[in-house]
Amino acid sequence: MANLRAISRRSLKKTLARCFILFDRCKELIASKNMPIDLNDIKRILIVEMQGFGDTLAVLPTAKALKEKFPEAKLTLITQKVAKDLFKNSHIFDEIIPLGISKTKLGVTDFIRSISKLRQVEYDLLIIPSWSLRHTAVSLIIRSKAKLGYLHDYSLRLTYHNDFPVEARNIVTKKEAKYFKEEHIIIRALKTLEPLGIQNEEVRYQIEVFPKERIYVSELLQRRFGLNEGQDFIIISPGAVWKERAWSLKNWKKLIEMLSARNNLKFIIIGSAEERETYSLLCDGLRSINLCGQLNLSQLAALIEKCFAFIGVDSGPMHLAAALNKPVVALFGPNIPEVSGPKGDLNFVVQKEMQCRPCNQDYCPVPKGKRCMDLISPEDVLRAYNHLMTKL
Repeated sequence: MANLRAISRRSLKKTLARCFILFDRCKELIASKNMPIDLNDIKRILIVEMQGFGDTLAVLPTAKALKEKFPEAKLTLITQKVAKDLFKNSHIFDEIIPLGISKTKLGVTDFIRSISKLRQVEYDLLIIPSWSLRHTAVSLIIRSKAKLGYLHDYSLRLTYHNDFPVEARNIVTKKEAKYFKEEHIIIRALKTLEPLGIQNEEVRYQIEVFPKERIYVSELLQRRFGLNEGQDFIIISPGAVWKERAWSLKNWKKLIEMLSARNNLKFIIIGSAEERETYSLLCDGLRSINLCGQLNLSQLAALIEKCFAFIGVDSGPMHLAAALNKPVVALFGPNIPEVSGPKGDLNFVVQKEMQCRPCNQDYCPVPKGKRCMDLISPEDVLRAYNHLMTKL
């Protein structure tokens, strides 16, 4: 039944993608007389990245490069409401607009208000740094003189990872850019800037952890768990939005026990409020403590900044830990680490080879116990952790 629902969802997405492409072509025919924009006239730039906050993190180097190229331009970001906390104090973005349709994250009234606000402004340049149907939908609604990026989700009619062209609308350029399937999502986003004459594959995050978040986290750890400043702890991040990326509670519990037997570290479990009860099974209140749902993203960044090491599945917190240059052990299943793994030198990826990898993650036909995440053992993760400690 779950497989049928997944197939139905994918068929619906394919239909929507075709409709968006047809609508986009009609708009282009109507606006075919528009003059190409002069890069010197770019004063308003809009970046649309409404997927997970890990994907938004991957856009930061692109945003930084844009800000350097167009220092006088106002740079606006459309992202999920949950990600706004993390980037609201960033010096890169002049404005951050949360946009979504999930009632738990952003109400329908807020969604309509945000769309109305966006329609009131004509942007000089709209940038889509990753492909998604929601990105295409927003790009068709927003008024902009020029567009740049992955304007359509062609992955729905091709295989999961392909070579995707960067489309440039109303921009005069001699450079044609393309994202290649083996390139990291950060490089994929940076590729969108090549038609603007920006060729920079240097990964430069700008995540600022502010003193008030540091103070809040320090007091929280001391007050509730007796953790003093400077006491080492490991962050465990077991949760994932995509269930096919999850690792079993039994394995997590065994891993914590194995690590506890070898050192005097403490463990902090992070996750959403909905996961708090589930992951309480990993906590004993002494060595392992539960902070699921207790922190916003800015506070989570302050917590990760203090940790000794980070162990987690393929998720936004994993990318945040890598962006903060912390040692990361990442458990990967359906995705390709070379494409969406933690970026940096202080990381180690644990993954088992399977012929069906990568997959679309809508459903898994492989029997339980033989799936990609099931094949990873606590001993595999412990070896990866030891290898990373040796490297450090």
